[in-house]
Amino acid sequence: MSLISCPGCSKQVSRRAPSCPHCGEPIAERSRPAPQSGGGPGVAGCLLVLLLLGGGAFVLFQTDIGKQLFSEGKKVADSQLILGKWKQQDGPLSLEFHSDGTLREERALNTGKGTWKILPGRKIELKIEGVIWGENEVTMRYDLSGDELVLTPDSGVGLALRYRKVK
Repeated sequence: MSLISCPGCSKQVSRRAPSCPHCGEPIAERSRPAPQSGGGPGVAGCLLVLLLLGGGAFVLFQTDIGKQLFSEGKKVADSQLILGKWKQQDGPLSLEFHSDGTLREERALNTGKGTWKILPGRKIELKIEGVIWGENEVTMRYDLSGDELVLTPDSGVGLALRYRKVK
């Protein structure tokens, strides 16, 4: 049995006693917690919380803002950075890299189709239709820096081809 001090006379009394046996001060009513009204958040509150959580998940996973938040701190793969159209800085060529591994090369006189693949060691393999016939296959070292792509052939003179990203 737990004892408390009576608020009227300060003598020790049982917490369960309805009143102090010494002075008659009511005890049990003061020690009982006040009844709660409403009984918690209820169905409407739970639905509101679920709606807010669902809306937050949508923002995080389906919008550009959410994608930017998730991509911060993560390194984006070179195969993602290289996608898009690149225009040669000192020449007439442009290369357009597609996510399915296909490639389009625009030349001064015509357009060629081909494929591309990222290889280990910052290398890229390009297979492009020839100007007149056949297919040209070349492996190049690549460097990506912002909106600049530099391709240097593994074989031959090693002349670097510089491209700028077309926006």
